[in-house]
Amino acid sequence: MPEGIEGLRAFVTGLRQGMPDAKFVIDRLLSSGDYIGMAYRLVGTHTGEFMGIPATGRKLSVTGIDLIRFKDGKAVEHWGNSDDLGMMRQLGVMPAMGEQDGSDAMVDVQSPKDIGEKMKPEAAEALVRSLFDKVMNGRNVDAMDAIIAPGWVTHVPGPNRTKEGVKARLAGILEAFPDLKMNVEFAMVDGDSVLVRWSAKGTNTGPLMGMEPTGKAAEVTGITIARIGGGMIHENWENWDEMGMMMQLGLIPPMDGAMSGGGSDKGEMMACCTDGDKCCPEGDCCKSHDDDKHKEHVH
Repeated sequence: MPEGIEGLRAFVTGLRQGMPDAKFVIDRLLSSGDYIGMAYRLVGTHTGEFMGIPATGRKLSVTGIDLIRFKDGKAVEHWGNSDDLGMMRQLGVMPAMGEQDGSDAMVDVQSPKDIGEKMKPEAAEALVRSLFDKVMNGRNVDAMDAIIAPGWVTHVPGPNRTKEGVKARLAGILEAFPDLKMNVEFAMVDGDSVLVRWSAKGTNTGPLMGMEPTGKAAEVTGITIARIGGGMIHENWENWDEMGMMMQLGLIPPMDGAMSGGGSDKGEMMACCTDGDKCCPEGDCCKSHDDDKHKEHVH
């Protein structure tokens, strides 16, 4: 699938053909300066060919998170992650693997009403960063107990959405990737919510979801939104490039044309540079990302 505006057009065209009743439901919306972040669900019925997959008649509910930078009223940069792997499982073209049970469709869950006293933006951001520093990079899943509230609610698809279930899943990731390193690339705060865009890389030298280690390295990106109050995280949304990880490890074949380009974190031109070869001033409308390295195309 092409990148930029043409890729967006191709995706929307294919989506409307494959799922005529498709709707995007925005579950959380944040804004800070030039940036807008949103957690959403794509819901619809697969009644036509989509990404080369014949109609299955199946109903889908796929989550995603987008981060968009605006300038002069137009979107100029985009980062996004969606549950492409879960979508493929829901379509029946990819089975559950290892210890997965295939429960990828997101169900409606109620947001907690009372989350305690609002935190200062700097403290709220530091709390979310501590998940990466203390839990993942510090390799201590029990550190979550001081960060995640007892009544915590997650909107992340998958089995066992309790705190203990998530701790077990993270412990499994740390076992599978003993050299795992995570970096927060960007953070923004809006009210009681914090959005972080992150990257992770490591080598699969331990068992992963019941499968033998591959010995291969993988590098992925993700976006997390956390709702903060009273010094703890009460609610979260998260999407990361699970499909990309599986492809890099050689566990599934390469696939093209998924919702986020295989879950990649490429910034895409979305609403400018449409007038032939002309670019906006300073090339802003032709800025893209590839493996976290900026490329500016100036005509």
